[in-house]
Amino acid sequence: VVVQQAGVLSLTGIVGGTSSRLRPASFELNWDDASLSDVLRLLRGNDYGVRGLFSLQLAAKTVDYGWNLSLHTEFRRLHRWDLPLRPDDPAANLNVEARWAPDESRFELTQAVLQAPRSNIRATGALNWITTPDAMQAAIKNARLEIVSSGVAMADALTWYRAFHRDVPEQVALNGTATMRVTLSGWPPRIQKGIVTSDGVELDGGSVRVPIRMGRASLLFTDHAISLPPANFSIGVRSGEFRLRGSAQRVPRWHSAWKLDGQTTEVRTFFTAASALGFSLPPGWLIDGPAQFHLQWQDAASPRASAASSPLSVFRHPQGTVTLAGIAIRAPFLNREITHLSGTVNLSPVGNGDDVKVQLTAADAFGANWRGSLERHADADEWQFALSANELDAAEMDRWLNPERRESLLDRILPFLASKPQPQPVPAWLRGHGSVSVGEFALAPLTLSQFTADAALDGRKLALANARARFSGGEVLGSIALNLNTQPTYEATAKFTDVNLGSLAAKTVSLANLFAGAASGDIQISAKGIGRVALLGSLACRGDARIRGAVYNGMDLDESRSAGARR
Repeated sequence: VVVQQAGVLSLTGIVGGTSSRLRPASFELNWDDASLSDVLRLLRGNDYGVRGLFSLQLAAKTVDYGWNLSLHTEFRRLHRWDLPLRPDDPAANLNVEARWAPDESRFELTQAVLQAPRSNIRATGALNWITTPDAMQAAIKNARLEIVSSGVAMADALTWYRAFHRDVPEQVALNGTATMRVTLSGWPPRIQKGIVTSDGVELDGGSVRVPIRMGRASLLFTDHAISLPPANFSIGVRSGEFRLRGSAQRVPRWHSAWKLDGQTTEVRTFFTAASALGFSLPPGWLIDGPAQFHLQWQDAASPRASAASSPLSVFRHPQGTVTLAGIAIRAPFLNREITHLSGTVNLSPVGNGDDVKVQLTAADAFGANWRGSLERHADADEWQFALSANELDAAEMDRWLNPERRESLLDRILPFLASKPQPQPVPAWLRGHGSVSVGEFALAPLTLSQFTADAALDGRKLALANARARFSGGEVLGSIALNLNTQPTYEATAKFTDVNLGSLAAKTVSLANLFAGAASGDIQISAKGIGRVALLGSLACRGDARIRGAVYNGMDLDESRSAGARR
């Protein structure tokens, strides 16, 4: 094995003569200033991505027909391979006292102590083996190990966590301690019984605006189960309360059942807590407001499941409901926040994914109040929806989506210094198809009422097919395509019947009161730009119409004949 920093190895000792069967014997092995990654490569043949310094002092001395062993190991500056060194990178010492009796086929761990700056863990144990011709196949029996700790500081745990995870803020603090007593037996060792207890843990500082506290809690272990009696969590003084409980059993593979119930007035606290631990929302996203949670995680033993799979892996796929009661959402590709979002989110695990169903009772977005339902299945890459709104304005949608509408205070004060904004990328998951109904849809200067359509959404592009609406006293059928990029474009193809020309002309001041009659026919309309002036300036139409009862009020024939000019 080629190593980068082998450190210094030294071995000293004495050995008795052959007449005394090489006894007495005494050895001291020192290994100083070695790279931990090199040590792991030497011992295991792999690089596990851990960096740090390693030192070892091992003393071995014969006593009768056995050996007394003493080991002192130091670990310094531990961190993940792709993270920089930090002054608070964790360090630990391991001290071991043991006795090896080959004639009795016994190894006894008299005492092992793992020490961190504010924590310690102690262990004792023993094992016997049955000697076979092949020494590598010796059978282990009567193996046991007792692990006890009078205090593991959560501050030490956070230091270790920070050394192996990115983006954990400096100001975040985790306070509290835990005690443990665990008994292991068999080979490989398995937990026989145990308990981990804490009188309370608090996460505070950094982006965590209010402290998150866990009350007294215990984690219980048996040879075939892990259980957590109800543990209470609180957010701030009165910002939220939660209760988590559950268990995992080996029957014969792991079967887990966990449940979380509670409510909060600031769901943002969950995301800031996750951010404090290095799991933040994508840049530019913000979710806040009151919510209630009734979630559970449950998996049944499956023939395809690995017997070695973690009992906690079930937490990847929750099921249950999240009730939203006035959530606000800020997204980087929207110029304004979605507000007053209320509804219920139902989660159901399916295979290796999740089915998500949202029942939306209210949401203010794009200048309209929305309601309806959304669904996304585990095997699909887009949403299915049925949404309705009281009114919708194409110009208001442009204010929400067009990047040129996103101006900072400096841009407004000194517009000549402002650079042309670029569209923010829209998430790949923001795709879907379904139905939309709008009480009144305005595409200035035109207005459609009782509007319904089949919709397909792909980022900033919205296509409406099989559209039907009331229009100026008549009815219109057709399709609409909106591309709301930097230079928004609108295209519509329609078949209209019994449109009142007087009502239609009244939409434009210069044409008001000029026409009357009813028209039917086909039309194609296109427009582009921002605002009413740009839309009217670019408006282009073509089509044909059949008009009944046509009237033109733009000229008084009697007055014009008398005056000899158009009146």
